[in-house]
Amino acid sequence: MKRRRNADHSRSVRQKADRRHVRDQTDSYPVPGTTASSSSVLQQKTSLAPDPTAPIPAVVVRNRISQTAVFRKQIERADNAKPGDLVAVYSRDQQLLGYGLYNPRSEMALRMLWRTAELPTDAAWNDLLQRATDLRQGLLRLNDVTDAWRVIHAEANGFPGLVVNRFGDILSAEAFSLGMYQRSAMLLERLGSMLGTQHSLIQVSPQFLSQEGFEPPAVMSSGCPAEVLIQEYGTRFKVRFSGGHKTGFFC
Repeated sequence: MKRRRNADHSRSVRQKADRRHVRDQTDSYPVPGTTASSSSVLQQKTSLAPDPTAPIPAVVVRNRISQTAVFRKQIERADNAKPGDLVAVYSRDQQLLGYGLYNPRSEMALRMLWRTAELPTDAAWNDLLQRATDLRQGLLRLNDVTDAWRVIHAEANGFPGLVVNRFGDILSAEAFSLGMYQRSAMLLERLGSMLGTQHSLIQVSPQFLSQEGFEPPAVMSSGCPAEVLIQEYGTRFKVRFSGGHKTGFFC
């Protein structure tokens, strides 16, 4: 009986120590609204693939994750990760779980992109884009009936926090996450090459500031028109982007 009481006491001490360790780690997290200036964070990325010679910031999650969006309270530690960074995601036992986009100001602080140990490359990004366009143009044959259709549908196509629609010669994107906003110009440039479109427009959701902690400006290509004519089954419609229309056409 005495041995059992001693064992129970030791286990209780270890559990309290573990809880203190978790609190200590949590206290060291970047405080939302205090990490990095907006001017540098809101710049568009010039490369999608990380530099293979540079270390990638690491994020450690408290438990195994199956969902795409990981809440801030599920993160135990973030090492040298800035808002919008591509990070390597590890479990507590140091197993590499994959790669995602990190933003400490958001409640959804981590959005998973890949669940492999292989470092994401330009080819990996292009493959996601190509699969999305092949589905719509090849299998669904949307171009046969309309020139206005959804090109990227967030997590469904491997781009959590980003929706892209085609309106004739214009690609219109709405970003819901900082990491995707930072990469949206490059993604639309590549999509434009695949689809043959001429212009692009990038806006953010109305809740972006409260959800992501930043207020990015809209980004549009040079000469992008304020409105465009589209057609579906022979019927023409006028879309005015200046009126707040960002993504989606439902008739």
